[in-house]
Amino acid sequence: MIVQFHIIFFILLFSFPVKAQINKDPFARSARLPDISVGVGFNQNTLEKYRVPGGSLVFNAMYFDFNRRFLVGLDFTKNINNRSSSIFIPTQNQEIGDVGNFRRLIYNSTIYSVRGGFIFNEKLYVVVGTGVESLNEFKEYHAQDSNSYLSVFHQETNDTNLLFYTKFGIMYRFDKFISEFFYSKRGIGFGVNYFFGD
Repeated sequence: MIVQFHIIFFILLFSFPVKAQINKDPFARSARLPDISVGVGFNQNTLEKYRVPGGSLVFNAMYFDFNRRFLVGLDFTKNINNRSSSIFIPTQNQEIGDVGNFRRLIYNSTIYSVRGGFIFNEKLYVVVGTGVESLNEFKEYHAQDSNSYLSVFHQETNDTNLLFYTKFGIMYRFDKFISEFFYSKRGIGFGVNYFFGD
């Protein structure tokens, strides 16, 4: 259902009624693309209580209203090194703990969030995002046998944690491209957006 909402939102962004916004030329009335952007970013995850090793990719779409000086958008974030359970074939009543030493709990992270922001001028924007982070828990083991074909393996615990998520960012526009830097408890990151408006 959440994925369907994201798809519908993206369609609405691109089918937004095309109107000429106020600009420096008072006689400009020609139809043009709405002021929207799509982007991708990278987030370096911090190893806090809920550890998500490595980085995450961030995808977003935004709509800009320069007349009212605000922006709105949607974000989707997913960790790059997505874990899955290792295939374990027991022999002689073995359990996974008999062949590996438990090291730590780690998580796969998926974040759905909305963002809003204030437009200072045509180039500088500040952004605040909020949403929900879903964390799937895994146990990480190191193989007891140094000759094992897997030195590290994982076992899914089937536990899922839902956390409230917030982030803060600043954006700067260079012609058709918008650079973005953001911070959250999950990590720090940067991104680039392509702007479809004039």
